[in-house]
Amino acid sequence: MLGISGLLPPLRDVQLAAPAALCPLCGEEQYRGDRMLRRGGQLVCVRCANRQRPDRRRKEKEEREP
Repeated sequence: MLGISGLLPPLRDVQLAAPAALCPLCGEEQYRGDRMLRRGGQLVCVRCANRQRPDRRRKEKEEREP
């Protein structure tokens, strides 16, 4: 079905999409396609997951450096 202009209408406006989930730690809205990681048996946003394990990343980086 073509629109008035002769072009196909857009599939949808992603800015109007409802959140797919909420992070249980910070309450941040998570949308389809956002990464969520399992920490402590629950799915949390990437930001909260990184806050829970900052020392792990530091250790891994130190081990890689000569």
